[in-house]
Amino acid sequence: MQFNELTAILRESNSLTREHLGKMTGLSASAIDKFEKTGEGISQANKVKIAGIFNIDSEFINNKLAYPFGQDNFFKYHMLSKGIFPGFPGYQPLYAILEITGNLEIVSLMPELSGIKKFTQRSIFEEPAYAIAIRDRKNNIFLLRRKNENEFIMWGGGLKSPLIRFFEMAKSEDRNINLSISAKQLENSMYSKLKTKWDKIKKDDIETLFKSSEMFKKIYEPTNTEIEILQALKKDNIQSLSNEVRLLIKKYIEHEDQLSVYEVIHMMENEIKKRKTSV
Repeated sequence: MQFNELTAILRESNSLTREHLGKMTGLSASAIDKFEKTGEGISQANKVKIAGIFNIDSEFINNKLAYPFGQDNFFKYHMLSKGIFPGFPGYQPLYAILEITGNLEIVSLMPELSGIKKFTQRSIFEEPAYAIAIRDRKNNIFLLRRKNENEFIMWGGGLKSPLIRFFEMAKSEDRNINLSISAKQLENSMYSKLKTKWDKIKKDDIETLFKSSEMFKKIYEPTNTEIEILQALKKDNIQSLSNEVRLLIKKYIEHEDQLSVYEVIHMMENEIKKRKTSV
């Protein structure tokens, strides 16, 4: 990854417009736009300014093999709201960190009560995460949160999911990518802090999440048997099921070749909410 590409991702994930970054550096929005797309059009001094704004090691400006994040830092990013499917964020900041570092511990941070879990009244599907905590080999901590309240962060299933993308990157890169992934259910106080006091969160708040002896097991994904259950439900005795489950099966049949089961569930849940509010 080049410095200009990382700049574009970090600017967006920090909710900065090109105009805002331009004011911080004395550059025009068009100059920022050209630089992000081509890597050209601004001076070395301005590149150093931009690196300083995002706490990036200036050596990375001209050497993409240099490590840009330094050591013992704390970074807070938003997932980009440019997902391919509405309701799911774009994961570019997460992929950028993985591409650059290649060696990460990841904790998926979930609320205590998931809307999907309450709706299905069973836990055969992955619960959505509200945020993701990451620690790299230099003890940098990254905290990534969804930008929009109505978005879900889903890990498994589907061609566009982060886990599938991780595997693709690991195969395409001429180096090892090592991941340790776990899931942690947040206490209400921490969940509330993530939602309402984002600017007050410190590195110490997040670093403790990596100290549990139970961490870094494989993140939960549905087994083949559990997926087969869903596939069987769509074939047999559909009329005896609840309207909600029948809707799930209908959506699954319509979209099983394009979307993961998690994305189908999200579609279904939104449709049910719309039906209830229109009654």
